[in-house]
This record gives sequence, structure tokens and C-alpha cells, in this order.
Amino acid sequence: MYQIFDDVSSPGASGERVKALQRELKSRKLKGFLVPHSDEHQDEFLSPSAERLAWLTGFTGSAGVAIVLDKAAALFVDGRYILQAQAQTDATLFEVLQTPEAKASSWLTGKLGKGSAVGYDPSLHTIKEVERLTETLGKAGIKLEPVAANPIDALWQERPKPSSAPIVPHGLEFAGRSAQDKIRDVQTLLREEKADAVLLTMLDSIAWLFNIRGGDIRHTPVALAFAIVPANGRPTLFIDAAKVGGNVRGNLNEFLDIAEPATLMAKLTALAQSKARVRLDPETAPIRFAQALQAEGTKFVPGADPCVLPKAIKNAAEIKGARAAHLRDGVAMARFLAWIDEVGDSRKIDEIAAAVRLENCRRESGQLKDISFDTISAAGPNGAIVHYRPTTKGKRTLKTGSLYLIDSGGQYPDGTTDVTRTIAIGTPTPEMRRHYGLVLKAHIAIATARFPKGTRGQDLDPFARRPLWEAGLDFDHGTG
Repeated sequence: MYQIFDDVSSPGASGERVKALQRELKSRKLKGFLVPHSDEHQDEFLSPSAERLAWLTGFTGSAGVAIVLDKAAALFVDGRYILQAQAQTDATLFEVLQTPEAKASSWLTGKLGKGSAVGYDPSLHTIKEVERLTETLGKAGIKLEPVAANPIDALWQERPKPSSAPIVPHGLEFAGRSAQDKIRDVQTLLREEKADAVLLTMLDSIAWLFNIRGGDIRHTPVALAFAIVPANGRPTLFIDAAKVGGNVRGNLNEFLDIAEPATLMAKLTALAQSKARVRLDPETAPIRFAQALQAEGTKFVPGADPCVLPKAIKNAAEIKGARAAHLRDGVAMARFLAWIDEVGDSRKIDEIAAAVRLENCRRESGQLKDISFDTISAAGPNGAIVHYRPTTKGKRTLKTGSLYLIDSGGQYPDGTTDVTRTIAIGTPTPEMRRHYGLVLKAHIAIATARFPKGTRGQDLDPFARRPLWEAGLDFDHGTG
């Protein structure tokens, strides 16, 4: 099984961990510390060694930030995770607050006085994020202070080691373009925009550019790495050498250099000392790298990650692969739904049994590499927990007269799928039919909308909400 069903939350340990962190902050003369659900790459899903927020609070959702002060602590999450956060954290330790209504900056200014210093790990926060918070807190006389070493790392005695899963080549039959072609396009863009190099920090960009896949993050085929692409010359991939086997090293050596991640800062410093214009994406790059350049008297060149747009424009091979993957996955889903029709109201099937069955249906294709995320298999009221994950301890049985939600996907060599279905177990009630119909109207409104170029997703959001608003209802998360 690719999915595990253990309960990984440990709120009972939070009390001593919070106290230990508060003692550490006091020794560093800090009034508080920010603990985001984040890593050096701004991933939504993290490797076990980067799960600092879960270790401290017990909250295992994929988005949120905790703030620990000397006499108070709060966990900020969006509407997807409010129920989960309340269930997984100790209410005597953490005040759970919902964004965007509650703002971390407002909470801090209400708790701290002028002259207070709040620490943060510059490897875990983006340039823009720190700039915005610095400006807001500065008006109240509160200072954000970067720390050289994350205090949680010193306290986390049983912290897992970073993954060393091997990388593998992503074949041309799936990628559609060689890595050399993609690199040339990125370098052309850099020269046009008068940048000497770009630092890539997002793992999906690195995987796409160099046609490689990894296994450092569960259910996501990426490798923990950084890359510097110069406007002219060979890129450098900063990755643990243990991950680069003979099956891929020879190919990579044709067009890039491989270096250990520990050498990245020295390379960046050398670029700064040579007055190179280094491009960083302010929305995704950790501020640590901007600070390293500024320490050498060089400002970074702000600009979007140059892989994001071309990665989104799919070529013929990628489109073919996506269609094949979805057709293959559709067969698995059809078999699963037929099985649910047969046994769903037997009172013998629980959330885990259903998730296992679906994964096995996907495995029957012979091409499943992984699931694309932990399957959200939610019976009855658990369907209201947006990113619910069934556990052995808390699983529910599918029962007649209830709704069952299944949100899942598969990772295949040629594509990734993500599909959600809401299933009535037995005969749905009038209330179920009404709500299902309203959500269907919302979906149709988005699917049939026509809009001009440049329209933002947030501008289309009300199209989906209108049928629900008219019924006095809403959903507590974004549309998409």
C-alpha cells in the first residue's frame, strides 16, 4: 500500500515542546518565533524531516503557521483545516484562528509591545512574505529577526534524516522535449531580461527542467534539490550525490554539473562577489538567498520562476500522456464505483477498506507508480473535513442513508490524476439531493463561464458561489 492509516498527530507531546521552545527563545532574547508549514522549497507536502509544525503542535494539515510567544501561542489555518486543527491541537496551548479573517500580524501587534523581536527561519519564508510582515509589524515597532539556526531543529531529538531516494530519468517519450532544449529557452529568457543567472528553488521546476523524477516527498515524484542556471554555460544541480545513480548520472553529466547542497551558499556568494545579476522569484524563493546576496553588496533581480509558464504549456507528448493516464485511471474509478454500488450499504465497508480497494483498482493497470496524495475517504460527517485522512483509530463505516466522499488520484509514468466523487449510500434524502444539486449548479457555472484574457481565478470564484449564496449557503475554502 502506498497509503498508511496510522494516526501521526501527537498533540499530547506539545506541552513540553512548547515550553522547551519558549525557554530557547528566552535565551536568544526573542519574544516570539514563527513556525510555518513549509520547507526550503515552499512545498505543500513536506518530507518528514521538515514537519516542524506537526512536531510542535500536532496539526498535520498542509497549510498553516504557528506563532509561539513567551506566554501565548496561536495556530493560523484557513477554512479547509479549521475542524482538523481544533481536533489535533491542545486548546490549552494553542488558540486556533482562521485566516484570512484573523491575521498573524494583527495578533502579534495585539500581544507584543514596541521594541519586541520575533524570530523566523529565513530558509522557510519567502522574500515577499517577510517583506509584507516586516512592513506591517514595523508600524507597531516590532522587529522580525532572522535566526541562523532553527531552534526547533535543536529540540527535535528524534528528527528524521532527509530522504536520499534515488532520482530517475523522465523519458523523452513522456517529457516531449529534451532537457537541453528547455535549458536553452530559459537561458534565452535570462539574456533577454539581462540576468546573469537564476536560482531555482521549486522542486517541480527542477524536475521539469532537467527531466528527472525523485521520491523524497510522499506521493510526489520530486527530489530535494536546488539549481543555478546561468545565462551562458552549464547549469549546476545541487543535490545529494547519493541520489544520483549510474542510470541517470551519465545523462545529466552531458548538460549540467552536480554539486552537494552544502556548496550552494558558497556558489551564490561567489556570484554576488562577481557582481552577477541573480534572479530570484520573490513569491517562492526563501529570503535567506536574498539576504546572502545583499550581504555581499548585491541586490537580486526580482522575477518569476522562468520554468512556471513553459511548464504549464503542454506539448503533444505530455497531452497524449495526460489523456492516457486519465483514461486508465477512469477505468479504475469505474470499477471502484461499481464495487461501491454492490457493497456500499452492506455496513461491512469502512473508509480504509474503500481506500484500499480503490488503490488496488489502480494497481491493476500495472502502471501505477504511487497515489498522488493520501486518499480522502470520508463517510458521513467526515466529508465536512476538507482534507480528511482516515486512520485506523478513527475510521467510520459506510452506512445506508449517508453520503460518502472519495477524493483521490494516481501517479503514472505519463501523467497524474486527481478526481473527486460524492456517492449516496442507499437512497439520498431530499436534503442531500438539494445540496448536491446546488454544488452541481456551481460546478456548471464555472465550467461554462467565458471570460477575457487576464481574468484572475479569484474573479471567477463568485460564479461558483452564487447558487449556494442564493440558498443561504457557502463553502469555507477557495474554488479550484
